[in-house]
Amino acid sequence: MNNDDFFFDEKGNLNAGFHKETSDFEAAFNDETPPVKEPEPASAPKIEAATSAAVLDSELEANHRQLVERIQKIQDLVENKDSYGFNEATVNAFEDQLIQLNKSLKDIDDVFALQEETAKAEEKVKQQHEQGEKQRQEQIREQEEEHDEPAIQDEQKPLEAMSLNELNEYRTKMTTSINNHIADLHHDMENMGGDIYKIAIENSKEDLLSFESSIEKELKRRNELEKAFSSETHRADDIESINVKNTTPTFTERLNLKKKQLDEDADLKLKEEDSKPWYKKLGSVSDYFADGFKAKSHARASFLDEYQIHDMFGDQIDKIVNRSDSRLVHFKDKTSIIEKGQEIIAKGESYNSISEKVSKMAIAKGWKSIQFEGSDVFLQIAYEKSTRMGLVVEPKNEEQEELFKRIHKMKNLDEVMPFSGMKHETIDKEIEVPELKANRGSHRMRM
Repeated sequence: MNNDDFFFDEKGNLNAGFHKETSDFEAAFNDETPPVKEPEPASAPKIEAATSAAVLDSELEANHRQLVERIQKIQDLVENKDSYGFNEATVNAFEDQLIQLNKSLKDIDDVFALQEETAKAEEKVKQQHEQGEKQRQEQIREQEEEHDEPAIQDEQKPLEAMSLNELNEYRTKMTTSINNHIADLHHDMENMGGDIYKIAIENSKEDLLSFESSIEKELKRRNELEKAFSSETHRADDIESINVKNTTPTFTERLNLKKKQLDEDADLKLKEEDSKPWYKKLGSVSDYFADGFKAKSHARASFLDEYQIHDMFGDQIDKIVNRSDSRLVHFKDKTSIIEKGQEIIAKGESYNSISEKVSKMAIAKGWKSIQFEGSDVFLQIAYEKSTRMGLVVEPKNEEQEELFKRIHKMKNLDEVMPFSGMKHETIDKEIEVPELKANRGSHRMRM
């Protein structure tokens, strides 16, 4: 028997063939997807913005197809797990990957949905502007026919160039137009829903306030001019007013800024989640260790002092939690161990690391022999590791005994100890709980 006979390598991880496609895909989607660019300045050519958006949409669609294909493939593996011979650990790994892939697929769908809502809103605004321009042109033609002279386009004239009557008419027309636009947006929001219309309404209200403010500012300027200001100061104020109007952000720019803020808030939330210690993300201890690897002994039930744990593992320890009937030890390599009186339960990413830590703890507890429960891959590694450290590994059943015989012969473990002939240890129920051990150990460590 060799390592190729299993779906895992000696560390208990999926063989390279199972990881290559996943790692290639995740690199393509998570690391190599070009970031969404900031909005181009108003002076940038429109063709460049259109090309950039088209490239981004094409890449998103390609990632979407790859995600769907990958999800379908993994779902097929899970549904046909019995045909492929996958064990529970392999299926759990596939299901965890499905959760991540489905989350990425939802993120892309959300981007498409936002783009569609934005396009609809912009198209509606464009149509309203075109309709307003058409009505304005008709009014100009009517004025030309009535007065037999060219009509002046009020909207294109600076406020300071308008007469007082023109300014009042312009104010009335623009106020009515913006209010009508807000009413239309309210109607669309009630019929279609979506936060995009709420944003558009708020922006339109801001536009109305800004417009009213500009009118009031112009009227105030005229009153002040009549009293004290020179024509030179008049000209300077006019230029400032025009510059303020020209630098006001458009609806699309405000929408992009809002989206950027939402993305930054989401990134901040993820960073806060990532800053938590890894062991605080495991959830319920009983649920997390439900499929852990177990080691038992018939030796006297006992708990180690906490200082002994520190002496054995030192800087490898991340956190120790002492409980009334057990002790929980988290390591920096993301291995976790529960120590009980006559049982040790472990879980982690590397079977070598798990086997070594469990064997060390068993020897420190005074065990001479040990029994294991877990997958065949774990049993192979744990048997060799414990035997080389001087522990007698007792098979629980005939199937384990056959497996241990093959490993014993394959790894030449007769040089360490002979196979078979080992006796069970006696049972002693006297025991001290970890909380008392921890207190005693902490006093010793302070000496």
